[in-house]
Amino acid sequence: MSAAVLVPLSISGASAHPGHGEDAEPTPAAQEATDWNNYEKVLLSKNTGEPIDLAVLPDTRVLHTARDGVVRLTDTATGQTTQVAQLDVYANSEDGLQGITLDPNFEENNWVYMVYAPRVMEGTSPTGVEYPETTPSGSAPNSLPDGEDESYWDQWLGYNQLSRFTWDPETSTIDLASEREIIKVDAQRGQCCHVGADMAWDADGNLFLSTGDNHPGGTPGANGYAPIKNAPNMNPGFAPVAAPATPTISAARSCGSTRSRISRPTPRSVRAAPTRSPRATSSTAPRTPTSCAKRST
Repeated sequence: MSAAVLVPLSISGASAHPGHGEDAEPTPAAQEATDWNNYEKVLLSKNTGEPIDLAVLPDTRVLHTARDGVVRLTDTATGQTTQVAQLDVYANSEDGLQGITLDPNFEENNWVYMVYAPRVMEGTSPTGVEYPETTPSGSAPNSLPDGEDESYWDQWLGYNQLSRFTWDPETSTIDLASEREIIKVDAQRGQCCHVGADMAWDADGNLFLSTGDNHPGGTPGANGYAPIKNAPNMNPGFAPVAAPATPTISAARSCGSTRSRISRPTPRSVRAAPTRSPRATSSTAPRTPTSCAKRST
């Protein structure tokens, strides 16, 4: 795979708001803007590793992530690609470094957000079990081995982490020491796949995080249907994902899994120190529902 951009060859006029009526016709400018014949694909770099996501800096240089934890920077003017960071990631199956995005006020604060699977973990899972420091290599078995109890699966407990970093404009690198944890998204690491994560901003500066369903496509007995199987002694990675009460992160962390979800952190409140709590904070008060039946406000 290669990093590439679509460059407009000819765009005239400002984009117009589409009509609201059924018979409304797109303006000539809108028709021209969405005509792919007006664009040219320009190869930026083949030095991408296993590419996952990209973010375009204000000066048009491109940051792009690879699953093995490497972040690269491609200069669109020269085509030169350099490594600007290397995160320590757990990279079995589809785990590793995922999405990257810039803060809407990047030109003032130089904040960059990334989602990744840390190789070394800490803290406690939503089920109250302490995360292992590291994860065994390879995949977990499909069913509980003879003589083992359910705690056997705890060694594959894991999480993906959304963190904020600071871009250093002087060295054109990401300062990994500036990391501020925003949220941990629980994940099972014993079975492949569907781990992906991506981010998007709304007009109010809210950062939305989407996560994969974290289920293996080859679940025993699925036969092409939904890969869920919660039979006794089966790997918990095959089980259905419980739905949280609300898409806000606080409720998702309090009430159920954040796998296969779209969540809304409030990352701009995370400033002076790392947030070790699994609940994101807001600029006013934390969203802390008392139970899954109560929606946060």
